[in-house]
Amino acid sequence: MTPRIEPKAAGFTLVEILVAITLLGLLMAALFGGVQLGVRAWEASEERLDESSRLTTVQGFLRERLAQAYLLEELAPRADARLPFAGEPDRLSFVTLMPEHLGGGFQRMVLAVTAATERSDLAVTWWPAELDDAALDPDALRSRALLADVAELRLAYFGSVGRDQPPTWHEVWEQRALPQLVRVQLRFPDQDVRSWPDLIVRPMIDGQAF
Repeated sequence: MTPRIEPKAAGFTLVEILVAITLLGLLMAALFGGVQLGVRAWEASEERLDESSRLTTVQGFLRERLAQAYLLEELAPRADARLPFAGEPDRLSFVTLMPEHLGGGFQRMVLAVTAATERSDLAVTWWPAELDDAALDPDALRSRALLADVAELRLAYFGSVGRDQPPTWHEVWEQRALPQLVRVQLRFPDQDVRSWPDLIVRPMIDGQAF
């Protein structure tokens, strides 16, 4: 009798299987890298949008407070009393009308860069304008950090400092009158991608010395 020959079983050799596994691993690594890159790009985009929204909100807040700066002589009746509006190159103290959720009424607000543990923040501090600064109760103070990691705050004031002098920009404002314009500039650390457009605000003027 002629022996029956079984047909050879179809299949993959060990080498083919190893090659297929290697190619599959390379493909999965490439796909995973692409997903990671997409996630990082998405997160970076969201972070930029958040920072941009934050900057817009802070500019809006400062614009409203400076636009509602008031020159109230009854708040500084003495010659040695603090000026209702006193500006320095990196610090501004002024009286403004605050919304109800932030205390309401006339409040004295100080805008400056405050040094934290490992960074400097743009912050505001405020308290009721009628309180005597010399006997100010710490419990009456309220403060809020507006922006973190601020390298420098630059302030300038446009106006006339004398009856016969034309208005121009000044780094210091010590007049018993409000300036015509206030400019707020911010500089961030070198590696910071945030951008602060110059904020120029015209205060509400209810009194002039000249």
